[in-house]
Amino acid sequence: MKKVKEDTLKKRQPNSETREEFLIVIEYLLTEAYDEKHATSQQAIVEYALAKYNVYIRRDRVGQILIHLVQLMEKYPDKMPFKIHVKKINKIYKYYVDERMFTDKEILDIVSSIINDRTKSNPKAEALVDKFLNVAANENKKKELSKHIKRINRRRGRLTNVEIDQLEMYQDAMLNKYRLWFKFKSFFDVDFNRRYVSQKRKNEEEGLTGFIYRIIERENGALLVLYLDDEKNAAVAKVEDVQLLRKPMDIGEWADDIDFELKDRKYSSIDEWIELHYSGLDGLTRDVTIKTTIIDQKSFDKFRQSFEEYWQIAMEYEVKQREATRIDINENGEEVETTVMVDDAYITFTCNMPSFRHWYMNYDVFSKVVIINPPSLNDRFMAALAERLMKRITKYGGRYNYSFTRTLKPEFEQELREREERRKAYLERHKKDDEEA
Repeated sequence: MKKVKEDTLKKRQPNSETREEFLIVIEYLLTEAYDEKHATSQQAIVEYALAKYNVYIRRDRVGQILIHLVQLMEKYPDKMPFKIHVKKINKIYKYYVDERMFTDKEILDIVSSIINDRTKSNPKAEALVDKFLNVAANENKKKELSKHIKRINRRRGRLTNVEIDQLEMYQDAMLNKYRLWFKFKSFFDVDFNRRYVSQKRKNEEEGLTGFIYRIIERENGALLVLYLDDEKNAAVAKVEDVQLLRKPMDIGEWADDIDFELKDRKYSSIDEWIELHYSGLDGLTRDVTIKTTIIDQKSFDKFRQSFEEYWQIAMEYEVKQREATRIDINENGEEVETTVMVDDAYITFTCNMPSFRHWYMNYDVFSKVVIINPPSLNDRFMAALAERLMKRITKYGGRYNYSFTRTLKPEFEQELREREERRKAYLERHKKDDEEA
C-alpha cells in the first residue's frame, strides 16, 4: 500500500525540467517585468532563460506557464504572493508583476531624507540607502534611479565629525534628561519666550543651567530648544551659540520628571510657543512687505518653498513689472546699456521682529530680498549687518582697518523711542502679573 502511494505521488510531481521552467518564468516576472512599462512577452522569457541559464524553454511552454499562473492567481487571490497583470498590445498579450512597495518618487524622497540627514556620517548614510534600496527596488529599478540618487548625493551637506559628535551628545542629553551648564556666546542671537530679565553679567560669570526640550533640524543647522527651569523660561539657540561649561553627563544631575511650565502664562506649553515663534506670531507683531525679483521660475519656487518652510504659512504675493537697466558686452567688447522688463514679487505678512531677524539675516535670504515696508527695518538690519562685516574685515582682513558710522534717520529714531516705551510697558505688565501670581 505504501509503495502504491509513493508511486502515485511521484506521478503527480512535475519533473525537474518543469519546475525549473516555472522558477525561471517567475524570476523574470519579478526582476524584469516589474511594471507596465516593462511588461514582457513570451519570446523575451525564452531569450532570458537561454542567455542566463543556458536553458531552452519552448515559447508555447512559456505561454502555458503564464496562463497557469494567472489561473492560480484568479483561483487563490489571497494565497498568491504576487499579482500578475495582463496587457494586450497589438494583439499580443504581455505580462508584468507590479508589487513594489514604493513608487519612484517615494523611493527618491526617502533616499533624499537619509542622504541629507546631517546627523549621519557619509558611510552610515550610504549603508542605510543601500539597505533600503535592496528592499524597495530590484537591480534594474536601482539602475534606473541611480542618476537621480547621484544628483541627490551632489547636493547633500554634511556636518563634520566633531559637529556630529556634538549633536549626538545633545541628543543623548535630551533623551536622558541631563542638566546642562552652559553660556550663550551672544544674547543677540538667542530667542527667549519672554524677555530675559537676568543680568548678562550673571551669565558671563556663572553660566546658566537647564535642560534640552527639543532639537530642531533646519536647512542651515540645528537649533536647541532649552528650558531654564530655575526661571521657567524657554530659549531657542543655534548649537554653535551654546558654550558648554562641562559635559552634561559630568555634572551628575538629571531629572526623571521635569515640569516644563512657562512663567509667561500666554503659552500653554513650549510647543505652542515654538509653533507661534516659527510663524512669527508670538509677542509683538507687525506687517512687513518685502520684494524679491523673479529671475526664473525654478529659483522662485525654491525661494517660496524655503519661505513657507520657515514661516509655516502659504506665501501670497503680487507680481509687478518694472524697467531695469542691464549692461551687456557687444562684439567689440564695449559695454552696452539696455532696458529690460523684470517681474518683482511683493509679499506682505505679519510677524515679530526676532523671527524676522533670524530669517532675514541669513545670506541666502538677504541677497534676494528687499524690505519695502516699514523702511526703518532697512536701517536696523542692514546697518547691523554692515557693522558686523566691518568688524570681521578689520579682524581678519589684515591690511585695512575699517570703521562704521552712520546718522539715524528721523523716522528710525522715532521708532527706537516707541520701541523703548513698548519695552517699559511690557516689563511693567509682567511685573504686575508676577505680583498677582
